[in-house]
Formats: sequence, structure tokens, C-alpha cells
Amino acid sequence: MLLWNYDQVMDLIQRYDCVKVCLSGHNHQGGYSVDSRGVHHRVLNAALECPPGTNAFGYIDVYDNMLSLVGTDRVKSTGFCFDFETNIYKTSIH
Repeated sequence: MLLWNYDQVMDLIQRYDCVKVCLSGHNHQGGYSVDSRGVHHRVLNAALECPPGTNAFGYIDVYDNMLSLVGTDRVKSTGFCFDFETNIYKTSIH
């Protein structure tokens, strides 16, 4: 499902070369994609979907060439790597 004002939001995100990751939430299944400009989009899982006794949260570690989302329970850990010399953007979700 996309935002009602999807086009406006994407125009704003893609207007600036410094945007590398866009984090949002919540979506019941979570999600991940890379757009045509190489911006990572990660939708976090809904806490509402957590079984009793579990969680859905994380924190971000910021580095020069990557961001690392360290997830707990339903939020999967994700590494967003940026290679500025080759403009290759990679991710790993676990």
C-alpha cells in the first residue's frame, strides 16, 4: 500500500542527493525496497502484530558508509551500505 501523497513524498526524498535511507512505519508485514535513485526504503513492522511477550523496535548505528538498524524480535536487523565511489547501494536483512 502506498501513501495517498506518494508522488509528493518521493519528489521531496529524491530532491536531495544526501538522502540515502528513508525509514517509516508501520506496516503489518514490514518491507524493503531501493528506488530508482538508490535510496533505501525500509518500512518497520507493526508492534500490533507482536505475539505476547515479544517486541518490535530497534536502534540505528550510523557510520560513514552505512547505517545499521539493529532490530529486536519482529524488527529484522538491516544493514544499509553505501559505496559512494561506485554508487552501489547494498543491503542485508537478517
